[in-house]
Amino acid sequence: MTTFDDGNFIYTNHAVNSVRVDRLSDNPSRVVNNPTIPSTVTINNTTYNVTSILNNAFYDRIILTGTLTIPNSVTTIEYQAFYGCSGLSGELIIPNSVTTIGNQAFERCSGLKGLTIGKSVTTIGSSAFAGCSGLNGTLIIPDKVTTIGFSAFRGCQNITTVRYYSNITEANSTNLKSGFAQGTTFIKLIYIERKSFNEKKINLIPNKIIRNAAGIPTT
Repeated sequence: MTTFDDGNFIYTNHAVNSVRVDRLSDNPSRVVNNPTIPSTVTINNTTYNVTSILNNAFYDRIILTGTLTIPNSVTTIEYQAFYGCSGLSGELIIPNSVTTIGNQAFERCSGLKGLTIGKSVTTIGSSAFAGCSGLNGTLIIPDKVTTIGFSAFRGCQNITTVRYYSNITEANSTNLKSGFAQGTTFIKLIYIERKSFNEKKINLIPNKIIRNAAGIPTT
């Protein structure tokens, strides 16, 4: 493996045509406002895709301030990648390319105000967003998520509503609920696609299959 420094970040070439972000370039006195991780880097006339962020890459780096931008080339954010980056603020957007958010990846990033989780995420690790006390409002867990680790959102007391999908297993659903403040509302989303029963003969819809659902919209 080869290590590169582009003046902003240090990368390691860990696979063909791809690199991971290892850490900030060596300059401990600076403040990095609105840190932006690039989707590609070109080194010695070779272009590499940035596909992952190493564990502990920015651990406790309070010099990171403002809005963090993660490119739509990253597939994995490893454990504790941004742990304790309390200077980050605004909305964190996990891009649609990401499939895994590691354990404690954003724990104690208390300055974050909003969170959008990309539609390709399947795993949210334990304590991934624990202590992100600035997050507020409604959180949507995308439909591909099947695993939510214990205490993933512990201490996110300002998130009032969580919308999640039916493919989260019951055990992990319990873990999800245990990670929020008491009083958070959980809404499981189950969709029936248009024409799902087209040209199908339905002989029976069991009693109470749709119950207390006066607010369901129809089209």
